[in-house]
Amino acid sequence: SRRDPPSGDRAEAVDYVVQRYLGCFAPTTVQEAAFALNLPENEVEASLNSLVASGEVRQGQFLVSENQQFMLTSDHLKLRSGSTNVYDFETVENYRMTKGESFDSIEDFFKFYVTAGFELDVFSRVRNFDIAEWQRMRSEGRILLGRFCRGRVRYILAEDADKYAYFRVDSTEAQDTDILSRIEGSGSGITLRELVAATGLDKEKVKESVSRLDRSLKIVRAFGEREDWGSENLYIPYSPRPLDKSPEDEIVEKAIRAFGPVPTMAVRYLVSIPEDEIVASVQRIGAVQILVGAGQMPMYIMPDEIPALDSAPPAPTDVRILSLFDPDLGSKWAEISSRYGDRWIYPVVKGSRVIGAMEIWEMSGVVEVRSLDLDNPGFLADALGALDRLMDYYRQKGIEIVRIREVLSADAAQLEGEIRQTLLDSGYVLVNGFYAKGRFVPRVITRDEAYSYIFRKQRLEKTSRYGTFEDLLAVRGYVRSDQELPCRVSARTSLKKQLELGTIVKSIICPSYVGYATLELLSLCCAAKKAPLSEECITLRKVVREHQPISKKELVMRSPYSYKVTTETISELTRRSIIYTDGNSAYCLTPDCGLSQEDALLEIAKWHFRDFGIFSAEHLSQFLDIRMGPARRILAKLEDEGYVSKGFLIDGDPTLYWILASDVNVRIRPFTGMFLLNTQDNLSLYLRDYIKRECGGTVCAIFSGTKIIGHFKGKLTQTGAKVDEFEGSDLAKKYLDDTARIYGVSLKKGNDQADDDWDACEFYSKTNPGI
Repeated sequence: SRRDPPSGDRAEAVDYVVQRYLGCFAPTTVQEAAFALNLPENEVEASLNSLVASGEVRQGQFLVSENQQFMLTSDHLKLRSGSTNVYDFETVENYRMTKGESFDSIEDFFKFYVTAGFELDVFSRVRNFDIAEWQRMRSEGRILLGRFCRGRVRYILAEDADKYAYFRVDSTEAQDTDILSRIEGSGSGITLRELVAATGLDKEKVKESVSRLDRSLKIVRAFGEREDWGSENLYIPYSPRPLDKSPEDEIVEKAIRAFGPVPTMAVRYLVSIPEDEIVASVQRIGAVQILVGAGQMPMYIMPDEIPALDSAPPAPTDVRILSLFDPDLGSKWAEISSRYGDRWIYPVVKGSRVIGAMEIWEMSGVVEVRSLDLDNPGFLADALGALDRLMDYYRQKGIEIVRIREVLSADAAQLEGEIRQTLLDSGYVLVNGFYAKGRFVPRVITRDEAYSYIFRKQRLEKTSRYGTFEDLLAVRGYVRSDQELPCRVSARTSLKKQLELGTIVKSIICPSYVGYATLELLSLCCAAKKAPLSEECITLRKVVREHQPISKKELVMRSPYSYKVTTETISELTRRSIIYTDGNSAYCLTPDCGLSQEDALLEIAKWHFRDFGIFSAEHLSQFLDIRMGPARRILAKLEDEGYVSKGFLIDGDPTLYWILASDVNVRIRPFTGMFLLNTQDNLSLYLRDYIKRECGGTVCAIFSGTKIIGHFKGKLTQTGAKVDEFEGSDLAKKYLDDTARIYGVSLKKGNDQADDDWDACEFYSKTNPGI
């Protein structure tokens, strides 16, 4: 049955009825068609000329007539060949597109197409596609990813994988055995980088070995936290079940039913069967041959599909954005390659025609369209509509903003006229030099304003500093080291004194450095780092619980393990914030806050936002010591709660930032104070890239306003000082001297052995806590 007439513009509707008329009454002239259809001659003539240009209709004097006549290309080919099994390419393409248009489930997709090159191809065809279900099927091993089709990496159901692996060719060498053993012993999987570290072999040799194992289908790719172009391949062993008989006939028939009519040469790219066996298999399954196009190319189709091919409907007229692996593009790779080269693009398709392409990348929580090329500017609105539908897929991955940098070879910021208006009408906003759409705030501030905002949140101006250490703890909950106190707290104190008073405890916090925190925040850190414990950790945790507070000496004595194992386990428990040391350097167990891991991360994120005000996803993942995926989920939850808002907040920076929602419209006053930022300060970690760019490395920096006016190696605190390799202005030098005088410390320079010992001890305590 044919489709209903298109619901688009009048020209498409006229094309439809003209094609239907030609299918019944050709050859015919413009005048005859116009009279029969009761349409204006000029519209019918324009439609016929368009159909001739697209190759769907032939023009000529087929019967005696004074005027040009028109007939369907497929009918003309049958007349020329004298055979009924001749079809034009357009008819074949239209029929292919009606196969596998939509499925009820992911399993149904694979039962029809067997393999998929990209999860987006599955999304495009499965109604109510759920990426959580996809990821669950991947993690459970129900969908495998490996080189199942002539060395190409494809997704496939585990139940079908054995049939494709039946034809694998073993190209491994003797030296690959050790690499395979490492992979088999890895448990949940191992990356190439980890294999290089584990074997100590040259990276290229390991890479070649993994490639041979991969192509021999002795390994496949496991599902990690995410699966995109930026993630590392995680390899696990694969051993297919032995089959009683060759599955080649079943595989060939499924390929023809999914992609047919298809030429013999194309079948060899769809399956892994040796080429010389394909023709015999085609004959055994009863596929029939048809001739396609003016050159009468032979193609195969199953006999029960011929009636559907004869009544193939016109191509759908909607615009879609497809991946290069999409089943509908198999016959168009030559065209796409000639038009766009080897660029990684997503073709824009209208019906069966490629009308353009988009270069699309996932960039830090944003879908970035680096270029949008179309054959005709009139297609822009439809292409943007297709992009909206594509965003349904990315929203399931936690990405809800799309930005466009270039349209029809013009930079987004330079767009004018109808193109610009089409973008605006489609809901896009010009921000920071590109057009963006999604949930974000349009505000943009300068980088100096951003630093002023952060420095004020940090209370770095003399007039806004915390009065006491307790005031700082009420907001921050933690301190990394004594180096953070002088520029934030007016009253002089030391962490040693506060530790002895019981105000704070010592452990590893978030971010993962030795720090001093309240028990409230430390219990959140412990919950945020939840993970299965080793037997040694469980045993020592029990000892601490029963005898706390317990000194290290007593803990080692009560431990059933060796000194080395005990100290390593203490370090692990400290890294996980499970234990802490009090003012007497005794170990105690961190109390349970009763929150889940995600809720604890959510609360810690709020602590950091109160302290800094603004974060990118990368910065927050670093401060929470988690990967980007969980960090984005935390940010999404905070946004849903109304705690933060996001946007391209910093002028000239394409990075997506999140800011406290209460501060979105706050006027930012310039920061004019001066302060010294030591390296053992979380703000130094936050500004690490800026400091490295300005100073050439991680150093102590002297700020005047938001600018670095001097820097040195060493430290300057109320408890001691060391200054080496100072560079900066006279004002910076004077500020350094004045600060040292206020602290009552002398500035030591050069190679001082005591200072060197101090640096070594501090580094050791950070990398080996609890030892």
